[in-house]
Amino acid sequence: MNFSKISNFITEYKKVIENYFFMTFLQFLNSFFYLAIYPYLILKLGVVQYGVYVFCLSIVTFFIFLVNFGFDIPALKIIAENSQDSRVKSKIMSEVFFSKLYLALLSSVIFLLIISAISIFRIHFNMMLMTYLQVIGAVFLPLWYFQALQKMKILTIIQVLIKVLTLPFIFLFVQDKSDVWVFSLISSLGVLFSSFIALIYILRWDKIKIEYKKIKEVFHLYKESLPYFFSVIAGVTKEQCVVVLLGTFFGMKEVALYDLAMKIISIPRTIFVSLNTAIFPKIINSLNNKIIKRIIKLEFLMGIIAVFTVAILGEHVIKLLGGTAMLQAYDLILILSLTTIVWLVVGCFIYFIFVPNNKSDFVFKNQLIALFSLLIFLVIGLFFIKDIRVFAWAISLSGLCEIMYCYYISKKLRLL
Repeated sequence: MNFSKISNFITEYKKVIENYFFMTFLQFLNSFFYLAIYPYLILKLGVVQYGVYVFCLSIVTFFIFLVNFGFDIPALKIIAENSQDSRVKSKIMSEVFFSKLYLALLSSVIFLLIISAISIFRIHFNMMLMTYLQVIGAVFLPLWYFQALQKMKILTIIQVLIKVLTLPFIFLFVQDKSDVWVFSLISSLGVLFSSFIALIYILRWDKIKIEYKKIKEVFHLYKESLPYFFSVIAGVTKEQCVVVLLGTFFGMKEVALYDLAMKIISIPRTIFVSLNTAIFPKIINSLNNKIIKRIIKLEFLMGIIAVFTVAILGEHVIKLLGGTAMLQAYDLILILSLTTIVWLVVGCFIYFIFVPNNKSDFVFKNQLIALFSLLIFLVIGLFFIKDIRVFAWAISLSGLCEIMYCYYISKKLRLL
């Protein structure tokens, strides 16, 4: 074993390794935090009431991504290329902040109109409002900034501290089914506070200044981010519409089963999926087809490993978290584990082929294909079988369509 080569590799990619570790740890923390308190929440709130919380959060998630508007990728790219230029960093920070703020004002009006007009949303009005605080948190959270400068360690520390501080409040104030809105409020305030502290850190320690920007001054950012917004919102619609449809036409118990399956799947996703974002700032200026192909093959192999790991350990994890009453979720996680491969491989195409070649329109088209294929698979599947497993199969098969499209376009345009 050549220890000098390993040492040189670690030295050269120290920042990448550190950034990947803390990005992964941050996402793992989010997943583990809710998995750790999951048995307690199911015990105190019950499966149905917990399903109500998941249902409300799914609706709010649309508005979170509306506010984020796909700013992350173009902003990350600019900051990564100008990491030493405080003027550029302040300009981008100001533009992104006020772009998000304007969208938050618009989304608040739309949100209130929707939950007032639709009966199933109106029933859970208070829960919706408590959960909506996370949208405000999205305005303040500059995740892309920490990623671009490979400072995820700082953001991880902030979010760890906030989650540790909120944990006692959950055990103290969430005692029965009627306290589901309390849990929602505590979770949302945790997101809001951690986002605000992260922004304060950047302003104070990185000496970044946020200057007022009129809508016409940030209009170019909306235009640049629009393809990514369409891509992200199509992806979010693909994932969250499943929860909304389950809650509307099946029941909140089915929502809870699906949510447990997704939480378990989030573990292997978390371990591997941050890899592309961590590598991106380091190799953006030295990409070539040989490196890209090698990365795709490696991440495909990682996805296969994740699928087999979920198949072996999934049932035991379900029993540990939700008991035998939630074992129906095992079939769901077996099917949904295939999406780990999709996230990894499609992520490679987006970060290392489409974005560097200014082909962001294909990112949107890819997600559009995924969304329409999902709906087609759902309609066909539910026509023959009224079973929640149809939703899992539809998601996984739509992911296969994503991979096929990305590969086809890359070959057709000789990008790979």
